Amino acid sequence: MLQSPLVGRDAELRTLYAALRRRPAEAVLLTGDAGVGKTRLAQEASRSLSGAAALLAVGSEAARTIPLGAFAGVLTGDLDGAGGSLDLLRAARTRLGEQAAAAGAALVVDDAHLLDDASAALLHQVVADRDLPVVATVRSGARPPDAVSALARYPWVQRLEVGVLDEADVGRLAAATLGGPVDSRTAHVLADLSRGNALYLHELLRSAAAAGLLAERGGVWLLSGPPPAPAALVELLAARFDRLDPGAAAAVELLAVAGPLGLGWLEEQAGEDGLEELERAELIELHVDGRRHEVRLAHPLYGEVARARLPALRARRVRRALATSLAGTSLRRRGDALRLALWQLDAGLPGDAGVLARAAEEATVGLDWSVTERVAAAAWQAGAGVPAAIRLAESMFKQGRRDEALALFEQLLPLADDDEQRVRVINGQAYLLSNQLGRYADAVAAVERALPTITEPGTRALLLQRLAFEHVFAGRPTLAYRTLEPLLDPTSRDYARSSYPGALALWMQGRFAEAVALSVQGERSHRATGASHIPAEVQLVPRVLALSARGQLAEATTCARELVATTAATNDEELRATGALVLLWALLAEGRLAEALDVAREGAAINRELHDSAALRWCLGGVALVAGQLGQGDVAARAVDELDAAERGDWALLELDLVERGRAWAAVARGELGAAHRVLAAAAERARETGLVAAEVTLLCDSARTGNADGAGRLAELAEALDAPLVTAQAALAHGVATDEPELLERSALRLGELGSALLAREAASLAAAAYTRSGDPRRAAACRRSAARWEQATAGAVTPALTDTPAAAALTGREREIALLAATGLRSGDIAAALVLSTRTVENHLNRAYQKLGISTRAELPAALGMPADEGL
Repeated sequence: MLQSPLVGRDAELRTLYAALRRRPAEAVLLTGDAGVGKTRLAQEASRSLSGAAALLAVGSEAARTIPLGAFAGVLTGDLDGAGGSLDLLRAARTRLGEQAAAAGAALVVDDAHLLDDASAALLHQVVADRDLPVVATVRSGARPPDAVSALARYPWVQRLEVGVLDEADVGRLAAATLGGPVDSRTAHVLADLSRGNALYLHELLRSAAAAGLLAERGGVWLLSGPPPAPAALVELLAARFDRLDPGAAAAVELLAVAGPLGLGWLEEQAGEDGLEELERAELIELHVDGRRHEVRLAHPLYGEVARARLPALRARRVRRALATSLAGTSLRRRGDALRLALWQLDAGLPGDAGVLARAAEEATVGLDWSVTERVAAAAWQAGAGVPAAIRLAESMFKQGRRDEALALFEQLLPLADDDEQRVRVINGQAYLLSNQLGRYADAVAAVERALPTITEPGTRALLLQRLAFEHVFAGRPTLAYRTLEPLLDPTSRDYARSSYPGALALWMQGRFAEAVALSVQGERSHRATGASHIPAEVQLVPRVLALSARGQLAEATTCARELVATTAATNDEELRATGALVLLWALLAEGRLAEALDVAREGAAINRELHDSAALRWCLGGVALVAGQLGQGDVAARAVDELDAAERGDWALLELDLVERGRAWAAVARGELGAAHRVLAAAAERARETGLVAAEVTLLCDSARTGNADGAGRLAELAEALDAPLVTAQAALAHGVATDEPELLERSALRLGELGSALLAREAASLAAAAYTRSGDPRRAAACRRSAARWEQATAGAVTPALTDTPAAAALTGREREIALLAATGLRSGDIAAALVLSTRTVENHLNRAYQKLGISTRAELPAALGMPADEGL
């Protein structure tokens, strides 16, 4: 584990840097809770003065009884002439000034609220004299000595509050500490548990790693369970808990097991005195919501520590008391049934079938599938009926036990009492068959067998929506939309559920503007009707895809980030994976490859845990697609290897757009342009045959980007038919590649840049520069290279064939460039000949001509001559 860097403190550092450089000297008082990073911030800022470590004085309870004890590590040697306290102070002040002047450093006083009186007086004198810059830290809520408090009256003393880190900064700090990105759910859990406290976060990372709950999977760090409370915190809190009186200790146990509890009930159990003691100790907080007064532990880690200390039999007795009390109520609040069921199961008490069934429904909403399975199994065993068993089957396949779930669904179908139950069973069965197992025909057959027997409009609509989803997954968007059309009435109660697959089908067909409009209307209806427990932001999925295809890229990325932010705050791992996939799509369209690779890896990591084969394939394709464009051939190759070993069902959704494109770009990263062209051409032809217009556009554009513009005419046809500015610009790029027209390439670069497609704009400008060079116009070639440079920062790290532009390389033919790129990666002529189905002599001839045009004589010079990065090539 790496040393934790400073993250999220840019504003505070700027303030400190400015204050420390002013003369006469100034001082800054950093205030904040323990562990937020005040000390680290002070030392980092003071180091900026001369690069030297600061003079550090540290206040502590142990040194508080010793005059100048805090400065013991700073004031080395005897203090000459130090007799009485005043002499001691003067001598200390002189020595401190001498040492500071010699070192050119600032004075940092940590925990100034714990200074002894002499140290506080020395600090005050230094600040008043203004010849030495000072940074002092003070814990919020502490009462510092009067000499420290009095510093606030000086106008040259700034008070700077150091707050907790937000969730984004927690994720960045965790990634920097671990040496790799963390997934968004892990960042959310860490932010919640640490409350943004840097020290708590570091200790949580240590405890989670030590417990084997934090591991790197596919380049992304994930938590597989709640991290245990850090040992240092356990020791600290254990000592505090041990000093509590019996009533207060009982209240802590109840709150640790139950979570927030009503004030009145808790007062009856633990007594008012006990609660007041906990409030004074800042171990609990009182939250008021209308008429309800609720008590909770002041920090999530307090509950972790208390539960870890609770003996098994005592914990059982606490749960029994909680269950007995809750069972006597009406269970009106959401989650009451689940709490009661779990407490009864843990305490060995019998449960009511009705309560257990309701608890299974509540657990499903919470998306904790192990809990859902436990409660649903108990409900099914207690005779709760088919609805509880449906939740049991769902929890099984969500945890990867698909065969068990399928067998249970088949067992349930003849037991269903009415249309609603039958539709729920068939819906779950079809989802499992299609989405999870890739058995499209079996899923469609199951739905179509049931449709003639279902007459109630609402339940019938659910089956039609499921059928449409199966068609979308199988790459049959026209059939999907036709299935949904009767339900796409904005006044219908079925509109919100139908708009999502409907908008996906429209996007796949190239009807981008219609897809956006349907998505917007669907989200509005979703919010108004509360169509399902899934957030309304799910309607953003097809909108991002369609906006990206049209060229509204900034709006697409904004929508994708909104979806990711929503999903990060939920327990829905499937929805989180969807958010990652959609953000990947938007970032790819903009050309932000570095972030896109992290997002693709996160999506793959989540889908491995979910056992979702189709979505895992999409994300692996995304990893290969991005890594290939970054020139990271080894990363792309590993993703393709995992793809080859992965389950392959009857899925077509995103198979061409992500998976086949990923294979092609992995070939590009190996230098095998011919292989990439064959993959892209075959995929584009398949997309054309099946009416997957959005996929065909992207595949044809990628072909042109890699040097094969055979599809330029078809792309121009699509641009003419579609109302999509980006497709028009892509078609212009392809036509420019086909005709080697520098003016057309230059215009397409400008248009792509205006739309926000930074990578395509950079590529088009580079291609235009090369074309101008070939046409003998070096002035305009240089201008295009300057244009390409404008998009370098946004597309940092990109290594694509269109960007391997040097004035000399521009003169190479397509075949010469392809062979030179392969040779630059270290392949021998015989290997290149085998890959391209050429003779070795032909390869050598092409290489010799390339050497002459590039002005080189050896293979070792190829990477530099082709404009490849220093870490690529031989």
